[in-house]
This record gives sequence, structure tokens and C-alpha cells, in this order.
Amino acid sequence: QVEYRLSTDNVITTADTLLGTSSQVGLDAGATANLSQSVTVPAATAKGVYYVGVRIVFSDADAANNTAAEATTTAVYLTSITGTVNYGRSTKSVAIRPYQGGGTPIFDDRPTWVVIHGRNSSPSVSYLVGLSAAIDGYSASDQVLVLDWSAAAASGLIGGSGENYIIPVGTWMADKLSTYGLTPDELHLVGHSW
Repeated sequence: QVEYRLSTDNVITTADTLLGTSSQVGLDAGATANLSQSVTVPAATAKGVYYVGVRIVFSDADAANNTAAEATTTAVYLTSITGTVNYGRSTKSVAIRPYQGGGTPIFDDRPTWVVIHGRNSSPSVSYLVGLSAAIDGYSASDQVLVLDWSAAAASGLIGGSGENYIIPVGTWMADKLSTYGLTPDELHLVGHSW
């Protein structure tokens, strides 16, 4: 059995995150085998730099040679940043994600546009999808993210609780983007309505 594991260092152990397994017939002394395996990094994995390695589950006289890590690291990025914001006794879900969706990574080292919807709206309305696509077409090196705070933006009328979420949502977003590694001079905000 061959285990594929994700590790923060180049020493592969059973404590490292298991990404997948495959079967391999035993090899004679000095023999080699080339393996190819697609694996998925678990959604709960933190952004960071990791080693991908293998561990052979086999009992032999020289167990020390049953693990190996790749020589270079692999960067792991998030495909969404999620959380909650509070106003009074009410809690609402919020998220930051690439406008394209579909597992697109959020990078921490490039000019970033954040498109923010208004009251009773969401990032999926056609005019914001079109705006996000137009911004994305402006420069190949930029990334376009959307802030989805639709649950909070739909709560109450103007002057009601929805409007009161603007500052908590903005504070949450600023904290998350900063913690993720994006700097203020990399960020461009595009807001609609509220």
C-alpha cells in the first residue's frame, strides 16, 4: 500500500495528512516503479507551504527507506474564506471567494479587486458577474474576488439591521484579507449601492 501525505516538513509520518492511497506490487531489491496519483487537499487545510510525500506500508528489514518527500514544497491556497459577523443578537454568514468559483485559488501576492454587492443582492446577480468579468479582463496578473454578505444585506430595510452590518462586514473582510497576506496597496474595492 502506498500512502500519499501532506506534511509541513520533509519527514513523512502517519501524523501527516493522508491525501490518498494506491496499491503497488512488491519490488525486488534495486527495482523501481513509477507511480502517478491524483489527490485532493482537504478543504480545511490552512494556506501555507507543504511537502507532498509517500509512505510505503510494508514491513521490511529497512523501514527507514519506506518514506520520501518531494524535493521542493507545494503552495496550498484557499478557494474561499468564510466566517460570520454579528449585529446585536443576530449572526450572519459571510464569504470571500474568486468570482469564477470552481476551486480557483485566492492568491496572496498579486493585485486584487474585491467586488462588493449592496442591499438585497449577491455576487451572482448578472450585472455584478459582468462587472467582475470586465475587471478580470483588464490585467492578466490581477485577481478578482467577491464579498458575499447577502444574508446580512437582506436583513431589514434601509435604516434597519441590514445597514448596521456594513461596518462589521467591512471589519471582518479587512481582517481576513490582511491575515491572508494581502496588503492595502494590493487591494482595490468596487462597491455597488450600499
